[in-house]
Amino acid sequence: MSVSSDTSGSVPGSPIELEPEPETICRWQGCDQDLYTLDNLVHHIHNGHIGNRRPKYTCEWDDCPRKGLVQTSRFALIAHLRSHTGEKPFICSIPECDRSFTRSDALAKHMRTVHEADTLRPSDPIPKAHPMHPQNVANAMVQSAREARAQQQQQQGTGIPNEYMENWLDAATMPKSPHDMYHLQKLKLQWVKEERLMLMKHLENLNIKSEQARNEKEKALDKLVQYVDPSIRR
Repeated sequence: MSVSSDTSGSVPGSPIELEPEPETICRWQGCDQDLYTLDNLVHHIHNGHIGNRRPKYTCEWDDCPRKGLVQTSRFALIAHLRSHTGEKPFICSIPECDRSFTRSDALAKHMRTVHEADTLRPSDPIPKAHPMHPQNVANAMVQSAREARAQQQQQQGTGIPNEYMENWLDAATMPKSPHDMYHLQKLKLQWVKEERLMLMKHLENLNIKSEQARNEKEKALDKLVQYVDPSIRR
């Protein structure tokens, strides 16, 4: 199956488009098993063909141009296989919108451009369905970190990351033991601190620009007053 779009579904009010039928037959080399549903196919591939703790991860999908090439991690291979299966696991949380995406960054762009998800005022309560709800932010941060790490390793050719780290960074398989959960929460806290520092620097820059704009406005107003009536002193 060839997938040309990163999204599925439609924006409210847009013309209804027919979606292609999802892939249900496993095209992994020598398999050709019909799993009947996309969810079953994805589960079959992840557990039957990819597995865990392998020395290397390669795509063995029939007719894949990257067939046999080593992926940087299990997660990178899973993300690559979405181009074959058509899986779009990142779903828009807005109730009236049914769009879904193969990548988390595509979902984030959709939320900004279509739903203006970043326009909430600080005083507004954040609904649980909103992407800026703390739990949704944490999940998105986990996903973004894993994608960024996989992309960086692919560019640098650094090999396979620590499997334990990859497993407990997986938002879909959160750690169960208190010890692992403690480490995950520490990581989330570090992300929050870095985000806070970045926002503080951004706010500082905005304050500087705001002060410059205010001074320029005052100067322009002084010139205007002097032009209208030179006898007036502000």
